[in-house]
Amino acid sequence: MSTITKALTPLESRFVDEYLIDFKVGPASVRAGYSQKSYAVACRVLIRPHVAAEVQRRCLVIQAKLSIDADDVRRGIARIATDPRDSQAGGPTHSERLNAWRELGKLLGMYIEKHVVNATLNLEQLLLVSETRTVNQPTAH
Repeated sequence: MSTITKALTPLESRFVDEYLIDFKVGPASVRAGYSQKSYAVACRVLIRPHVAAEVQRRCLVIQAKLSIDADDVRRGIARIATDPRDSQAGGPTHSERLNAWRELGKLLGMYIEKHVVNATLNLEQLLLVSETRTVNQPTAH
């Protein structure tokens, strides 16, 4: 019997159930019944091939049941951003609405992430970087 098709023990099955609640290995192992003294051993349960395969299988089942895709996520966020009700009438709060607009902007690529690098190079280092770039650039045909 291969390790991937190996049956889960009752304790491993309970661990998978608990892990799928919050995807936290430590708390799931304790809730499943592993002792806190064997916490380190229990944390390694997830890397067992047959346990990892079962987690993946159950995640795919959940995803299929939900049948949610990226468009559904965008529509949901847009609903929050454009809900005409105020928070007293059951609509989103100002901060929830602002966060929804921000997330939509990110999803639509409206924000450019900028990275600032402060570095000082002496002349020798600058020449070395320049030579490396010249050597590594492909030639045009």
